[in-house]
Amino acid sequence: MLERWVLIYWGIWKSRNEVRHGGKKRPRPVIVRNAMRLLEDYHSANVKPSQSSLNTQNIAIWKPPPPGYFKVNIDGALFAKSKQFGVGVIMHDEDGNVVATMCWKLDLPLGVLEMEAKALEIGMTFAEEVGLRDVVCEGDSQLIINVVHGTREAASSVLNIIHDVLQKA
Repeated sequence: MLERWVLIYWGIWKSRNEVRHGGKKRPRPVIVRNAMRLLEDYHSANVKPSQSSLNTQNIAIWKPPPPGYFKVNIDGALFAKSKQFGVGVIMHDEDGNVVATMCWKLDLPLGVLEMEAKALEIGMTFAEEVGLRDVVCEGDSQLIINVVHGTREAASSVLNIIHDVLQKA
């Protein structure tokens, strides 16, 4: 109940500030409905799975690279409203120690697959700039991984980016 009241008061405060800065006043039912939606979203995002569901889920666990190699973990994030995307890269040695990290935000209107391919290109370029040669790459786009391994076809825009990555490898 306390969470509800806090969010409703926050909604009133937010609405008041919007009006003070030239925005439109929101009706009370809208403020309350938005507050309850936020609370519901918060609870949905923070539900802890039961022990039985943990056993059936496919949980990804980070594994170090083979001896003598470095692991380059890459991820991209799309910001559709601003037509930008971000790239995050973290590199570990075989003992799991962080060797280098970087994040970068770019003003490129790319689709999701193109963004993941571009993230791969940026990550591999960064690994080369850091001086790492023997690397294992890991990302969350199974399609991009399959394209790199030649087990799947992709759009020409994705293939062009991946071709550039493979040329550098």
